[in-house]
Amino acid sequence: MEYVDLNNEDVGILNIAYLGDAVWSLYIRQLLYNKGLSLKKLNNIVEQYVNAKYQSKIYGEIWDMLSENEKKIAKRAENGNIKHYPKSCTMKEYRESTGFEALIAYLYLNKPSKINDIIDIIREKEGI
Repeated sequence: MEYVDLNNEDVGILNIAYLGDAVWSLYIRQLLYNKGLSLKKLNNIVEQYVNAKYQSKIYGEIWDMLSENEKKIAKRAENGNIKHYPKSCTMKEYRESTGFEALIAYLYLNKPSKINDIIDIIREKEGI
Protein backbone atom coordinates (compact mmCIF):
# COMPACT_ATOMS: atom_id res chain seq x y z
CA MET A 1 0.00 0.00 0.00
CA GLU A 2 1.27 3.46 -0.74
CA TYR A 3 1.58 6.29 1.75
CA VAL A 4 -1.49 8.48 2.03
CA ASP A 5 -1.08 11.98 3.43
CA LEU A 6 -3.94 12.27 5.88
CA ASN A 7 -2.83 15.76 6.85
CA ASN A 8 -4.08 16.91 3.45
CA GLU A 9 -7.21 18.93 4.19
CA ASP A 10 -8.81 17.65 0.96
CA VAL A 11 -9.11 14.17 2.48
CA GLY A 12 -12.41 13.83 4.35
CA ILE A 13 -11.29 12.95 7.86
CA LEU A 14 -14.61 11.35 8.76
CA ASN A 15 -14.24 9.14 5.68
CA ILE A 16 -10.82 8.16 7.00
CA ALA A 17 -12.42 7.32 10.36
CA TYR A 18 -14.97 5.19 8.49
CA LEU A 19 -12.09 3.17 7.04
CA GLY A 20 -10.53 2.92 10.50
CA ASP A 21 -13.76 1.51 11.91
CA ALA A 22 -13.65 -1.33 9.38
CA VAL A 23 -9.95 -1.96 9.99
CA TRP A 24 -10.42 -2.05 13.78
CA SER A 25 -13.30 -4.50 13.46
CA LEU A 26 -11.17 -6.72 11.22
CA TYR A 27 -8.22 -6.72 13.65
CA ILE A 28 -10.48 -7.59 16.60
CA ARG A 29 -12.20 -10.35 14.62
CA GLN A 30 -8.82 -11.68 13.52
CA LEU A 31 -7.74 -11.76 17.17
CA LEU A 32 -10.79 -13.81 18.19
CA TYR A 33 -11.82 -15.99 15.23
CA ASN A 34 -9.82 -19.08 16.20
CA LYS A 35 -10.84 -19.26 19.86
CA GLY A 36 -13.34 -22.07 19.24
CA LEU A 37 -16.37 -19.93 20.05
CA SER A 38 -19.81 -19.96 18.45
CA LEU A 39 -20.60 -17.11 16.06
CA LYS A 40 -23.07 -15.68 18.55
CA LYS A 41 -20.43 -15.63 21.29
CA LEU A 42 -17.85 -14.20 18.86
CA ASN A 43 -20.21 -11.39 17.87
CA ASN A 44 -20.94 -10.60 21.52
CA ILE A 45 -17.23 -10.38 22.32
CA VAL A 46 -16.45 -8.32 19.20
CA GLU A 47 -19.17 -5.85 20.23
CA GLN A 48 -17.31 -5.30 23.52
CA TYR A 49 -14.27 -3.97 21.63
CA VAL A 50 -15.82 -2.41 18.53
CA ASN A 51 -17.90 0.36 20.05
CA ALA A 52 -17.46 4.03 20.87
CA LYS A 53 -17.16 3.59 24.65
CA TYR A 54 -14.34 1.04 24.42
CA GLN A 55 -12.56 2.84 21.60
CA SER A 56 -12.67 6.08 23.60
CA LYS A 57 -11.18 4.27 26.58
CA ILE A 58 -8.32 2.65 24.63
CA TYR A 59 -7.71 5.95 22.81
CA GLY A 60 -6.94 7.61 26.13
CA GLU A 61 -4.71 4.74 27.20
CA ILE A 62 -2.54 4.81 24.06
CA TRP A 63 -2.37 8.60 23.66
CA ASP A 64 1.13 8.92 25.13
CA MET A 65 2.59 6.35 22.73
CA LEU A 66 1.49 8.35 19.67
CA SER A 67 3.74 10.57 17.57
CA GLU A 68 2.83 14.23 17.13
CA ASN A 69 1.63 13.53 13.57
CA GLU A 70 -0.57 10.66 14.78
CA LYS A 71 -2.04 12.90 17.48
CA LYS A 72 -2.71 15.62 14.90
CA ILE A 73 -4.66 13.22 12.67
CA ALA A 74 -6.63 11.82 15.61
CA LYS A 75 -7.47 15.31 16.90
CA ARG A 76 -8.54 16.43 13.44
CA ALA A 77 -11.08 13.61 13.37
CA GLU A 78 -12.11 14.16 16.98
CA ASN A 79 -12.90 17.77 16.12
CA GLY A 80 -14.67 16.86 12.87
CA ASN A 81 -18.19 17.93 12.00
CA ILE A 82 -20.02 15.25 14.00
CA LYS A 83 -23.70 16.04 14.37
CA HIS A 84 -25.19 12.82 15.72
CA TYR A 85 -23.99 10.13 18.06
CA PRO A 86 -25.49 6.93 19.48
CA LYS A 87 -27.33 6.94 22.80
CA SER A 88 -24.94 4.25 24.07
CA CYS A 89 -22.18 6.82 24.65
CA THR A 90 -21.56 10.49 25.31
CA MET A 91 -20.64 13.00 22.60
CA LYS A 92 -17.12 13.16 24.09
CA GLU A 93 -16.74 9.36 23.87
CA TYR A 94 -18.04 9.38 20.31
CA ARG A 95 -15.63 12.13 19.27
CA GLU A 96 -12.72 10.29 20.88
CA SER A 97 -13.71 7.03 19.20
CA THR A 98 -13.81 8.87 15.87
CA GLY A 99 -10.28 10.13 16.56
CA PHE A 100 -9.25 6.57 17.40
CA GLU A 101 -10.75 5.23 14.17
CA ALA A 102 -8.96 7.86 12.06
CA LEU A 103 -5.74 6.95 13.85
CA ILE A 104 -6.29 3.25 13.07
CA ALA A 105 -6.84 4.08 9.37
CA TYR A 106 -3.64 6.12 9.31
CA LEU A 107 -1.69 3.32 10.97
CA TYR A 108 -3.19 0.74 8.62
CA LEU A 109 -2.06 2.74 5.60
CA ASN A 110 1.33 3.80 6.95
CA LYS A 111 2.46 1.85 10.06
CA PRO A 112 0.44 -1.36 10.40
CA SER A 113 2.83 -2.81 12.98
CA LYS A 114 1.68 -0.12 15.43
CA ILE A 115 -1.87 -1.51 15.27
CA ASN A 116 -0.39 -4.79 16.47
CA ASP A 117 1.18 -2.90 19.38
CA ILE A 118 -2.28 -1.60 20.31
CA ILE A 119 -3.74 -5.11 19.97
CA ASP A 120 -0.97 -6.40 22.27
CA ILE A 121 -1.98 -3.82 24.89
CA ILE A 122 -5.58 -5.07 24.68
CA ARG A 123 -4.47 -8.70 24.83
CA GLU A 124 -2.49 -8.05 27.99
CA LYS A 125 -5.12 -5.84 29.62
CA GLU A 126 -8.15 -7.96 28.72
CA GLY A 127 -6.54 -11.41 28.88
CA ILE A 128 -7.50 -12.34 25.33
